[in-house]
Amino acid sequence: GFMKDKNYQEVISILMPKADRFYCVAPPDTRGLPAEDLAACLRQAGADAQAFSTTAEGLHRAQEEAASLPVIVFGSLYLAGEIRDLIGLAP
Repeated sequence: GFMKDKNYQEVISILMPKADRFYCVAPPDTRGLPAEDLAACLRQAGADAQAFSTTAEGLHRAQEEAASLPVIVFGSLYLAGEIRDLIGLAP
């Protein structure tokens, strides 16, 4: 997830060759880029990307599909606290 006023296109160009699939969510803030907009941008660049309505849903699907492979979360720092809570890490 990214803030819509940040240069997420540049991050996408850097990460595209390093990931097999993208699970898109919107940060919990009004400045957050809608998950479907992020997924559409990734798909337009040639990536396999899917949008999720909640961070929990996107994280769960990523963990489920990744099996034993690592899941890397990137984007807005607003997302970090939410992810930490979801995976049970103390602040």
